[in-house]
Amino acid sequence: MSSLNSQDIELICQVLCDEITGSKITDMLTTLGLPVGDEGYTKWRRLSAILINACTNQGSLRPVFDSIEYVCVPSKYIDIPENWEMLKRNINKTLIFKGFELDDSGKVQKTARAQTFKDATLRLQTLEERLKDSDVHPLVSKYCSEELLQENYFHAILEASKGIFFRIREMTGSTLDSGKLVEECFKKNNPVIVINGNKLQSDEELSAYQGLKHLLLSIAQLYRNTNAHSLKLYNPNNLNDAITALTLMSLAHNLLDNCSNARRLD
Repeated sequence: MSSLNSQDIELICQVLCDEITGSKITDMLTTLGLPVGDEGYTKWRRLSAILINACTNQGSLRPVFDSIEYVCVPSKYIDIPENWEMLKRNINKTLIFKGFELDDSGKVQKTARAQTFKDATLRLQTLEERLKDSDVHPLVSKYCSEELLQENYFHAILEASKGIFFRIREMTGSTLDSGKLVEECFKKNNPVIVINGNKLQSDEELSAYQGLKHLLLSIAQLYRNTNAHSLKLYNPNNLNDAITALTLMSLAHNLLDNCSNARRLD
């Protein structure tokens, strides 16, 4: 039966049967061309017995994967995204140790097999949980809390980047955005925003100021520009790329915490 054993299938069925009634199990089995079994059994025992037998007879895990995909339809959870994330996680707790994963489209895909408990734990964390573990600046998640909950990496990155430039506009009164805003507010000869205690006189002070400016420009060019992902500068669907982006934005907010206005533009 390939990589999933009977115990694995039982665990998966326990998760699925929390999401579906007995009559819906019958509908599902009929749709998938599987025997309906004894409806007097406990739901998960009934389903697991049928799927274990079907997989053995077919020499394939397809009956299990078809059942997962039948139950795990993302559109059913559009108004309760936290339930979708929990369902995916509970299914993947078993699958990722076997080289499979239920993805965000509701399909079971092949993936790298988790080799250790630590590896599995890290991969099962949501973006929001990873950010909490990284002690990311609270203003990062303030501007993209809905997107984080939905695991919408691309829009979480975009909204978080907008938040940085909104903060700068509030500080300065500027009406510009993105790179133009940074260029306007971080001129070393006539700055609108300064780093507290930095007189822009020594090489070290100038370097620190230019470093902040270029960090903000990088965020503007990489993440505020909605076409950046099409140039493969980052993958908008990749968790690690999202963590990198939001960590950079956290650094920017931390540095802006130590800045103030030299003047305002309104």
